[in-house]
Amino acid sequence: MNLRRASLFELVRGLGLLLVLAALLTSVRLVAPARDVASSTLLGLGILIFGGYIAAHLCENLGLPHLTGYIVAGLVLGPNTLGFVSEDTIQGLRPTNSVALALIALTAGAELSFGLLRRGARSLGFAIGAHLLIVLPMTFAALLALRRFLPFLQALPIAGAAAAALLWAVIAMSRSPSSTLGVISQLRPAGPLTRHVLSVVITMDLVVLISFSIARVLAAMAIEGGSANLSALEELGTTLTGSLACGTTVGLVIALWLKLVKRQLLLFLLVIAYAGTQLAGYFHFEPLLLFLTAGFVVSNLTGQGEELMDLVGAGGQIVFVVFFALAGAHVDLGLVVRVWPIAITLWLVRAVATVIGSRMAASLAGDGPAVRRYAGFSMLSQAGTTITLSTAVGDRFPALAGLTAIAVAVAALDELTGPLLFKWSLDHSGETGKHKEHAPIEAHA
Repeated sequence: MNLRRASLFELVRGLGLLLVLAALLTSVRLVAPARDVASSTLLGLGILIFGGYIAAHLCENLGLPHLTGYIVAGLVLGPNTLGFVSEDTIQGLRPTNSVALALIALTAGAELSFGLLRRGARSLGFAIGAHLLIVLPMTFAALLALRRFLPFLQALPIAGAAAAALLWAVIAMSRSPSSTLGVISQLRPAGPLTRHVLSVVITMDLVVLISFSIARVLAAMAIEGGSANLSALEELGTTLTGSLACGTTVGLVIALWLKLVKRQLLLFLLVIAYAGTQLAGYFHFEPLLLFLTAGFVVSNLTGQGEELMDLVGAGGQIVFVVFFALAGAHVDLGLVVRVWPIAITLWLVRAVATVIGSRMAASLAGDGPAVRRYAGFSMLSQAGTTITLSTAVGDRFPALAGLTAIAVAVAALDELTGPLLFKWSLDHSGETGKHKEHAPIEAHA
């Protein structure tokens, strides 16, 4: 009883402080000049972090993952709902968000090992095949079947509509390594389900990037006419090669610092994360792939993965708070409401296709019961990659702006429900809490 009272007192006190911060932020927004956003940005970051902590505490009492609390806090406090954090503030926090994503990707890469990939190659291969042979066709057919309800598709010839459906189907295959790592960071699971999900969601990012570039070439031919332009595929090759090479270099630099300098480690990682994201933006590299590679190199080629994960883990919670509170702040509930019948239909089709495909793949690969039953429910989250690809569709093909809106709405639904289902899967598979130390996940294979 005393613990419950103390917990309630902490929650009430936190909500009171949150209201004080919200009032301060509102005052700054009203008093400060319209173009002076520095103070608002700092206060906006503070209110998102504090709000995320309070919401996560409440979610934990309700048996929900912390990520749900972070996302809901950003959603409620962001510019599309209460507006305590303005759109200018969100834009000012983009570098902070990029650094948080870089640190999450470093951790994800460090969790992988050659041993894990080698022993799980059969299972991983069937899982990727299921995405390409089940998830891709089912989501493609779903959007094409809804064509008569979508004016932007009706305005296109059948070949153009099919190309748009292919772009959507590729986006639907994307997963969220960041959401997966966020839940793993809280629950510390270990077992075949955790290993399988982690390897699949990370690998699928590379598969989706390649598939999207091919789909974009086909869409340009179908919508704009003309012959195939392979410049997009050439650009993809440059992006992938550059990201892998740069990531390898960053990984070696981190390993040397950890081995030789061993001072100001967290500050060094923050500098590396910021510099790496700026470098990726300048050369048009893929930052997620770059830092995944860096983490993989540190863990597998230098043997310092445990030290890296301990280092990032020391400030891990605040990294996830920042990233997912900002992700929640970007969710536009008005957009979801406007396209809700189509968005919910496509969301359900994607979920069903993922569950069916995962179960078939696990059965063919001979995976254990935990993977067969729960893998599909564990891989429904979408986040940064999905939003980036959806926006790229609208930028490249203005006629498909409606598709961008629908894809973003579906991603918002996945963002809210995916972590819940992953936590439910880990709890029911019995893997929650079994990873007691910050060690490479291969050690538990």
